[in-house]
Amino acid sequence: MKKSMYNFQVADPKSGDLVLFNTKTGALVAFDREEGPRLEKVLEKPWLFAGQEVYNELASFGFIVEESLDEFGEVLERNKLASADQNRLDLFVMPNMNCNFSCSYCYEDHAKSEMTDVTANAILNWLDKELPKTKVLLVSWFGGEPLLSTDRVLALHSSIKEVCSFYGVELVSHITTNGYLLSKSVATSLVELGILSFQITIDGKREDHDKLRPLRGGQGTYDRIKRNIVDLVECHRDVNLKLRINYHSGNLGSVLEMLDDFPLNV
Repeated sequence: MKKSMYNFQVADPKSGDLVLFNTKTGALVAFDREEGPRLEKVLEKPWLFAGQEVYNELASFGFIVEESLDEFGEVLERNKLASADQNRLDLFVMPNMNCNFSCSYCYEDHAKSEMTDVTANAILNWLDKELPKTKVLLVSWFGGEPLLSTDRVLALHSSIKEVCSFYGVELVSHITTNGYLLSKSVATSLVELGILSFQITIDGKREDHDKLRPLRGGQGTYDRIKRNIVDLVECHRDVNLKLRINYHSGNLGSVLEMLDDFPLNV
């Protein structure tokens, strides 16, 4: 066994706790300061710990892998299969490039923009030609902040749903949003259209998040996003929510504290 080439680890400078992430499997685990040195030994010489609980856990999540495994080749093959899959069509839709946030690390200029009827109709015309060739359409809403154009998202997605139904194509939908405008009524409307996959960013507990992801006017956004997230996952049992967290040495320690803010039954 050997450690995965896709492991990334970082220590919280305040607590000394270690966070381990694997970009290939998406697995994320945390070890407290006392467990850190042992973890390092297991990753460097996993064969010495075969059968032990920590070894089994790391292996099950892909942090340690078979010595003969060509991880890079596996990723390349996965990408080739996805690119060559004629049964699946991916569509990314950006209804605008605007944003209501002023994130400290953002590199976009967010020039004011808005999708026109001409563009929306062009998307539908393109789908009319392409959908007969495939079996599954994956639509991902992105931006900017897509919910600044909520009416456009709802109207266009409704039309996409109709054309998929006409051709007998399965529709799978996702939206990446900062969550600020994802009110209960908006969430319900999106879910009713079949948009069940969401990605929302929260950068640690309130104090850290509000410094990193304020509104353009400087106001905090954490409390409203938190409320919207709770309302979202309660509106439908099949909602799939991914929390994205941008971290640095200053906010890493607050990530687990942030999770404590959410009800356990959510």
